[in-house]
Amino acid sequence: MTAATIAHETSTRLRLKLPDGVDQEALRQALAALPGVMTLRFAPSARSVVVGYDGRPAVRQEILARAARFSAAAAAKRGPVRAPTGIPLEAALLAGALVSYAWLGSFDISVLLSKAGTLPREVLTLLAACLAASAG
Repeated sequence: MTAATIAHETSTRLRLKLPDGVDQEALRQALAALPGVMTLRFAPSARSVVVGYDGRPAVRQEILARAARFSAAAAAKRGPVRAPTGIPLEAALLAGALVSYAWLGSFDISVLLSKAGTLPREVLTLLAACLAASAG
């Protein structure tokens, strides 16, 4: 989760789920300073906060805006989410299985080569390296 979300709401209370990394103490201070906020109850292990307020829509909007700002700040500290690098697990498993078949002598490499156009480049590269190692 990258943004604060409403977990539950009544006319005078909001329960917000907070993303990982939100400075809860700073958020507490920011919400406590907001006119119309009556009570605050943080649950750090659940990464949530219950905000009791006077029910005015403008106060509700400001609570959500402040929570969003702190969520964005936490996301900026974490940096961009990066995709995992390296060879996909499926490619490694396929290569291992094919090498095993090659060692047993019951695998016909021509079948694989006929399908080479449909296999990801990572699979072919790993397979070539594994077959070269097994031939040596």
